Amino acid sequence: MKSTKEIMVGAGEAATNNGVIVSSGNIAKGERVFEWVKRGIMGKSALNICSYGMVAMEKDTAPDAQEGYLVPADNATLTNNGSVTLHYKDIAAAFKEQLKIATDRTRKYDAVFAWGMFAGKNSKLINNGDLNLVYDEEDADATCELFSHPMYTGPDSAMINNGTVTLTGSGSAGANVHGINAGLGDKNVRIENNGTLHIDVARTFSIRALTTTETGVDIINSGSVYAKGDSTVWAIFTRVTKDTSGINTGKITAISEGRLASPLGGMLFPFMPGAFAISGGANPGTSGSLVNHGILRACVQGEAAAPYAVANGILVYNSQKDGGVTTVINTGTIEVPSSVKPCAENQNIVRVAELGINSFSQRNGEFQTERVKIKEFATTLRDFAKTKDFIQAYKAVIDVSEMNLILRPADGYEPNTAYTISKDTLVTKIFPYYVDYSDSTVKNVADRGVSDYEVSVIGMGSVKFTSADDEHFAVNVTKTGEGDETSYSVSLSQK
Repeated sequence: MKSTKEIMVGAGEAATNNGVIVSSGNIAKGERVFEWVKRGIMGKSALNICSYGMVAMEKDTAPDAQEGYLVPADNATLTNNGSVTLHYKDIAAAFKEQLKIATDRTRKYDAVFAWGMFAGKNSKLINNGDLNLVYDEEDADATCELFSHPMYTGPDSAMINNGTVTLTGSGSAGANVHGINAGLGDKNVRIENNGTLHIDVARTFSIRALTTTETGVDIINSGSVYAKGDSTVWAIFTRVTKDTSGINTGKITAISEGRLASPLGGMLFPFMPGAFAISGGANPGTSGSLVNHGILRACVQGEAAAPYAVANGILVYNSQKDGGVTTVINTGTIEVPSSVKPCAENQNIVRVAELGINSFSQRNGEFQTERVKIKEFATTLRDFAKTKDFIQAYKAVIDVSEMNLILRPADGYEPNTAYTISKDTLVTKIFPYYVDYSDSTVKNVADRGVSDYEVSVIGMGSVKFTSADDEHFAVNVTKTGEGDETSYSVSLSQK
């Protein structure tokens, strides 16, 4: 393929790249950058310096705009059939003294953004080729923010990856690593990953592979997502507000080394370290769904992993107030291996579970009650009371009245071995950890004198059990008790 320059079009225009675009934002080499104003973040505006591959932009006409400021252009169509590679090293070095850092928030630029493909509302981005973003900034401890966005649009848009998106490199304390993203205000967006999204960045503030924080957004993964970093790693991240869903039919792997990130100043406090394959939570009066029909793997690993690090295949959390209802469906496979040691100072429980509900907080310990309805959930038959790794929850109302527990034998399972399944064995109640914004230290809600887990399980009397392999195994169930006090003795026998 032939080398070509960065591509910038305007509103209502279309562009296709069939060549090779490489940029590190080095103006001296003739590579292009632009100033972009992000408006409406908590009522404020943020000025950023940007490198890019393919974008749709237009002049900023806001009253406070200055000459040269650009904003995303609407109704654009961008298609990449070739290759786009963006590096951070040169642009981070060139604007280093103008970038805000943790100890100086008065500088000109809020952050560096690298845009693989970027457009405004009512737009469509299609990647059939390669999008590569390389975190090669030389100062690993630098707290200037370096945002990556291989694909990003405004509201009422679609982003489709049929090719390969790769984010790699050494990273830095300020590396905000995003894959395919619909941000604040970007409602009614469809995100599809039918190809490969691979993230492996050594030092980060956080990683979000497929992400939204708005309503009416569908995130659908039928391809492969691999996300690995040292701090907080979300593979599919949704704030499950009205008509929003995170659906996986492919394979997702989220791996964290369990390190607490550094504060970046302003409102950028570190998240709790952990790995989450699918996550979200429903706001009041709304509903959404987190669905897995494929393979999920969430893992905290490494000698430096903090004992409070969390790994969940599916995580329900982050409602703004006592929330609506989040529906959880898992007919696929969830794996949550971990090398983290138990938290001896708090319940001696490893914070690892197939489903976590309020097991993690990024909001200064402001946990809200999550309402979760589990419809189908495939898992291995084991002694949940002993492993404590099926559901871990705090401040939750868990409705299992329509739950079909789809069982397969765990490794080493002896046929006809029965285990008790009740509200007390299904759910392990925990006191979660959080980051205190006043000093960026990790604390536990129990340290505040909290003594009630506030977890209730309803509908136990209606739980159904089926075999994941009906040809080879039968499910045997003995039911005792009534209502929410119902208990089941469950075993699998070979046919």
